[in-house]
Amino acid sequence: SEGSPWLELTREYARIANARKAPDERTAALLALTNNWGADPTRSELIEDLEHHFDTPTPWKSFHELEAIFTQATDERVRARALWSMVTAEPPPEASELAATVLRPEAPERILAPALQLMVAAKDRRAFDFAAKNLFRPQPSRDSYWWRSTHLSAVLGLATDSAGDRAIVLRAWETRNEHDGRWIATWIGEHPWPSGLAAIREAVGDGYGNAPDLAFALAAGGDEDVVAWARSEV
Repeated sequence: SEGSPWLELTREYARIANARKAPDERTAALLALTNNWGADPTRSELIEDLEHHFDTPTPWKSFHELEAIFTQATDERVRARALWSMVTAEPPPEASELAATVLRPEAPERILAPALQLMVAAKDRRAFDFAAKNLFRPQPSRDSYWWRSTHLSAVLGLATDSAGDRAIVLRAWETRNEHDGRWIATWIGEHPWPSGLAAIREAVGDGYGNAPDLAFALAAGGDEDVVAWARSEV
């Protein structure tokens, strides 16, 4: 109702958001609001809501705010949300350095996944080296699907057309599962080379229609047989 403290807080949130200020400026405005209301015992719940806002990672916070949350948090879920918020918010180069500090095989997967994505966004080859090294290692105590997809995503995100990188991608293809084969095939189609296309072609055989994702990858790589098949089906 009119005059309600919560209505007043909502209006203040909207006013600050609509001002289209930079993240640090929005934070300063909210801190000023907290200081102005801090001495009013009737607004204690509002202050708690504001403090919760400061402690909660979101993509609308600045990198430095998220870095502080990540560094100070003891809850693994909060730390993971801080990293994912950085990924969403187009992180600066220094975010990759922060991510590199947690790049260890024993790190929780909910931390590893956003850390690797931050480094991929920065084109940091350390993420490729780490992911390629650990992608094929058995992890009996972990969910193998999430472990593989986390590391494969980093490999495909940073792989180049070098012979060494192609060899790693080809090995990933040879050890593919029902979920990730199309991701790998798509990368090979976008970065074609003879043995890579041959590996996909061998898997498809004559059944282009039964494996459309692989057929599209072959077509993207300029495979003449699949292009001829597609024309015959039109």
